[in-house]
Amino acid sequence: MDKQTSTFPYHPMIQKLIVQKSNLLLQARFSQSSGEQADAQALFEETAKKEEEIAHALDSLGDAENALISWASAASCYLKASKPVSAQKILEQLMERPLTIAWKREIETLQEECQNRLNVSSEQ
Repeated sequence: MDKQTSTFPYHPMIQKLIVQKSNLLLQARFSQSSGEQADAQALFEETAKKEEEIAHALDSLGDAENALISWASAASCYLKASKPVSAQKILEQLMERPLTIAWKREIETLQEECQNRLNVSSEQ
């Protein structure tokens, strides 16, 4: 097995999505650290959409564990993009899956953050 295959054991299309997502995430974090919040939020939203694509692909391959990671990452990116409703929809679906205690706690924490942001935006 060559290095690339062992690093990215997925179909080339999934590999491409992972690379695109990683590049977007780096750009989003750079924009955020540079104080460019509007750009960062747009990039985090794009990253979330790529993570959703990856998660769907992984689910279709039966790789539930890595799909869960991508779904949770998508929700987290939607939160960073100030899109708590999008994040909450993903998290509600994840809670219907069989989860370890650690994953359940992580998702509950993200749900609380979503609810806090929704409460703040409804008060404004």
